[in-house]
Amino acid sequence: MRHKFYFLDTQKIFLAIPLFIVFLSNIFITQIKGFAFIGEIAVIAGFSTLGAIFIGHRADIEILSNDASDALNNFINGLKGMFFLAVAMLPFLLAAYYFYLDLKYVCIALLCSALALNDLLSSFFLRQEKLYTYLILRSFPSIILAVIVLFLESPALSWVLSYFASLFILLVISFVQLGSTLARLKFILDDVISYLISKILPTITALICATGTVFWLVIITHKAGSEAAGIWSNVYRIFSLPLVFLTAVYLPFVLLKMGELKTPLEKIYQIHKFSILFFALSLFILITASQWGPIIFSILTGANESISISLLLAMIMFAVLKNFIGYHQSTFQALKIDHFLLAILIMEIVFATMLFLGTDIIGLETISNYVFLSLGVCALALGIFLTYLTSKYYFGNSNKI
Repeated sequence: MRHKFYFLDTQKIFLAIPLFIVFLSNIFITQIKGFAFIGEIAVIAGFSTLGAIFIGHRADIEILSNDASDALNNFINGLKGMFFLAVAMLPFLLAAYYFYLDLKYVCIALLCSALALNDLLSSFFLRQEKLYTYLILRSFPSIILAVIVLFLESPALSWVLSYFASLFILLVISFVQLGSTLARLKFILDDVISYLISKILPTITALICATGTVFWLVIITHKAGSEAAGIWSNVYRIFSLPLVFLTAVYLPFVLLKMGELKTPLEKIYQIHKFSILFFALSLFILITASQWGPIIFSILTGANESISISLLLAMIMFAVLKNFIGYHQSTFQALKIDHFLLAILIMEIVFATMLFLGTDIIGLETISNYVFLSLGVCALALGIFLTYLTSKYYFGNSNKI
């Protein structure tokens, strides 16, 4: 990997295009279908992400955070692991369908493989610096979904058809770009199982991290309705877009850089440099939202009613803290210290469960304040651990995590 590829240049901006396509697709669907429809799509997308993390077992991060010479081998191992897990979950889905599960939800679960394959291929082509292929892979699922919702009234069916088409396109791209490599694949069960065992901890950590976001959304839907979930989802997407932009465009290069560094302290400093940019941008978003947030929200979503500043800021702070915790999941995996973050993520799930089981917290604004405070405690715990970790390697001068 060329060193100039790590620093800010036009290539990084190029990688941001898929994010804007996802953002515009979300706004478009909200404008033509309303908050309830996009709220259901958000819940389906959240659960699909969990399935994709399970099937993908974080093989995409393995490709990015290791040397470029290992990329093809990591890709092949990831592909074998994905195939094994997808086949393994099939009997359970068929049994669930036989007893009670609707066919469309079985299809949604199976199509999680499309998301997982997209992540794997995207990371591989990014590692190979094939940016145009990366752009196509990251963009077309959202475009297809935006087109399909024009003709359907069911969020679930829209999702199924769009990701069925996405899976077909992914398979075509795979065979066209990597046909000769795929033809030489040797599937040895013992090797695949050993490989997947080594990925248990990062996969569990990533699942819990993503479960937090999905669980919060489900709780809001349960306690305040799909429309409230749609509002929550749109606030998150609109005002966290610059943060998602920063994370998606810059973080992969942080991981690539960490793969080139030798000592833990140097790698931790890379995380801290990114965090400085992250919180500077977060402050700018909060100041902007406090002045013009309700107007921005109304214009982009077509909402007739204005949203209160206090509710808006609580939801934005959730987005800031959730992204702060979320991007450390990838960097901690690169540092091989997933277990430290696992405890913090479990704490978030405990807070979410308390809200789900509670009966005294209702209304979107009250729920939003609770969620913000819960994430604040988790982020504080992460900050304390990062301070300890930095001081440990700075003063201890250790070369091991």
